[in-house]
Amino acid sequence: MQYIVPVVRITSNGKVLLLQRKSDSKYPDRWCYPGGKIDPGETEMQAASRELFEETGIQVDPNKLIHIGHVPCSTREELLFSVYAMDFPVKPKVSLEETFQGYGWFAHKHLDDSVVMEPAK
Repeated sequence: MQYIVPVVRITSNGKVLLLQRKSDSKYPDRWCYPGGKIDPGETEMQAASRELFEETGIQVDPNKLIHIGHVPCSTREELLFSVYAMDFPVKPKVSLEETFQGYGWFAHKHLDDSVVMEPAK
């Protein structure tokens, strides 16, 4: 059985928002997209919106998220990431959840395989 894990790719002015995990986390100091598991009764879009808010403080209407595709998890074949996107004309204010130590806005050309697509738990 495959489990869906929604993640959100937030962009603004051609840059992508990434969160940096804490040094004592499962993937220490690694960068990731906001996202996480689907709670009972939630749709993927609702979970993506909720996780984005919990991890960054950014509120979005789930119906305004654009689904851009699925990405298999490279380390756990039972997981499939469902990637949603939203572009902001002005960078939104970010208020990090305590499980992260930082965030940054990165040009697309600087993104590579070091971006974690793996749930923290």
